[in-house]
Amino acid sequence: VQLPSSPPHSRSHSPSDDSSAAFYSHLYAIERQCAQLNKTDRVRAESWIKKLLDAKLSTSWKIRTQYAELLSHYSQRRSLKSPFDKRPPQGDLPAISPYIS
Repeated sequence: VQLPSSPPHSRSHSPSDDSSAAFYSHLYAIERQCAQLNKTDRVRAESWIKKLLDAKLSTSWKIRTQYAELLSHYSQRRSLKSPFDKRPPQGDLPAISPYIS
């Protein structure tokens, strides 16, 4: 997945500057960490990144950032756990609270 060199700013889906910076910070970390994942996990992580960047989602930026933070955490440990052990769901993302302990 090719991420932009700097976070894009779109009027239709513009998160606050802080949430945008946090979101993209996590995605850049995941992108760097993907090289350390096995091929199956790398493909899953890339599909999650694409999902999180999907402008058609009505999922809030807060929820997207939470998913990105958790995916970064798991990819840093080189072990993807639920929900990232499967492809992302169709449509909007559910609340992340069931995955945070």
